[in-house]
Amino acid sequence: RIVHSKMLEHGLEWQSHSGPFTEFDKYCKHRWSLLVQGVNLYIPEAALLLDKFNFIPNWRMDDLMVSYSVADAGVGAHIDQYDVFIIQGKGKRRWQIGQPTNTLQETNQGGLNLVTEFEPVIDVVMEPGDIIYIPPGFPHQGTTIEACLNYSVGFRAPESMQLLDSFTTFLQRESAKSTRYQDPALAARTHSAAILPDELSRVKQLMHDAINSAHFSQWFVEFSSDNQALMDDPIQPTPEELTPITQSLLVSNNVTLTKLENVCAVCIVLNAHELEVGVNGQRLAFKGSPEQCQWLQHFLSARQTLVSRDEIEQQSIREILTLLIWNDWWEILEQ
Repeated sequence: RIVHSKMLEHGLEWQSHSGPFTEFDKYCKHRWSLLVQGVNLYIPEAALLLDKFNFIPNWRMDDLMVSYSVADAGVGAHIDQYDVFIIQGKGKRRWQIGQPTNTLQETNQGGLNLVTEFEPVIDVVMEPGDIIYIPPGFPHQGTTIEACLNYSVGFRAPESMQLLDSFTTFLQRESAKSTRYQDPALAARTHSAAILPDELSRVKQLMHDAINSAHFSQWFVEFSSDNQALMDDPIQPTPEELTPITQSLLVSNNVTLTKLENVCAVCIVLNAHELEVGVNGQRLAFKGSPEQCQWLQHFLSARQTLVSRDEIEQQSIREILTLLIWNDWWEILEQ
């Protein structure tokens, strides 16, 4: 996006324009900023920067947004409903952050959801290398002092409606067998319009049982690993396609595998011998020993892993590594 503002008699007038752009002169006017989402999906160095935040679960990570702003530019005072870390690159920028309050009024100006002025509790100038954390719900605004670059590490905070919609779509796609509502003890009643408390409870229990089924973890590893920018084809490799990779692994004494920058990997521990694995919206089932399950959790969390000959010779590990390489999610570094 390109966001710009200009000063009028009544204050600033804001405009936001979405790309892709074939020309910039038309939009890069006055106090302008260029914002690019998902840079980590395309530039390895950007993905390495996100790795510095791996103390936070992979499934909560969203993307790295990079913005360039000229002097006096910004995107206006606003509120985000997700956590964000902002790293100052080139140049300087002033950040003001207020307290959450119900008195702030939101307005739509030029395609931007802005808030009224607020009393800052933090007012600081960030210089190259500085970092600031802004929790969800806190009003804030950044104003460029001199032309600068900012790196924003954003986090996923899905809404309940988004989760429910995705889960029901998954159940329909999987043709999951569902239980129908039943009330064998139904009795005649005076008011047919009335829904009784026990009927409401029975419907809630029906939905609760669906969420508590095995389908829930299968859905969530797909949902939480879907980077939504790069969609992979469904996993349907033939044995012939996998054979060259398997042979390449088997002839190695030790091999270093690296996770590509556009990969989001998650897993759910079902029990000591089973993991539900999700990579870029695709689901893989893994079964092995407790030690193998622990090893795979470490492997999925790391950017690079040196895999030993002993580990390659273990069939469960070798099979999932083969799939990860075949899908271009991990690659073998030259030895």
